[in-house]
Amino acid sequence: MEWKPAVEVSRGGSKYAEYESRVCVHINKRGEFLLSLAAYESLGRPEYVQIVADGNGRLGFRVGKKGVVSTYKCADPGGPVTRLAAKAVSKKYGLTENRTKTMTLYVSDNVLVLNLGQAPQYHD
Repeated sequence: MEWKPAVEVSRGGSKYAEYESRVCVHINKRGEFLLSLAAYESLGRPEYVQIVADGNGRLGFRVGKKGVVSTYKCADPGGPVTRLAAKAVSKKYGLTENRTKTMTLYVSDNVLVLNLGQAPQYHD
């Protein structure tokens, strides 16, 4: 006999569950950054994340320390998404819109890099 799940339910029932295994970030209409589970885990599940910019149209997410400039405490860590209340960053870089969008991240020198020029995937 082959056993199968009785019900297909994603963890937490989150609308972001389908992105858990993708290294990506969601930017909601409030301007918060929501790191996917894969992105959060690739940073080593830190308590704080620092958001940095390279001046060439890229933002970076790296392990941060409390009290350091542009560092945010991870809210809801380990769920389908980990929230960073970095509204000032999304406002400065024109990332806040009236709907949530998802953008792919790549890893470079222990930093998750967001290319601001990439086309986002939008969600209602």
